[in-house]
Amino acid sequence: MLKRVKCQRFNVDILQPLLDLDEALPRLGGNSDVLMTLLARFIDEFRANEIYLARKINLREFDLARPLVHRLMHLSSNLAFSELTQEAWRCELCFKENKPHTALQAWTAMCMLVNLLEERYALAYEWPWP
Repeated sequence: MLKRVKCQRFNVDILQPLLDLDEALPRLGGNSDVLMTLLARFIDEFRANEIYLARKINLREFDLARPLVHRLMHLSSNLAFSELTQEAWRCELCFKENKPHTALQAWTAMCMLVNLLEERYALAYEWPWP
């Protein structure tokens, strides 16, 4: 589980270009605290399902993987994380078309994007404030 730090100051700008902050923040009334909380929950949920989804994709059990990938697609869309949304959409399409190799590529890209988001999330709190 991601460590949630109670902090008065952090730099959400470091989350760009992964997240479109011009789209995400207005949805939350400009509240960056809420954004950081939602990101922590999103990363936690992704990590909680990561091994299960990888296994289901490798076993070609797409009917079991599809609902979770679909959920991640919608969550990432709500957070204005468009690259992840696109990869999740591609992964889900591969499930429908029974393309296991391409589904695995899309899943790998999703994992890499979440890794990058998690790194940026941590950096937002470590930003050297004057």
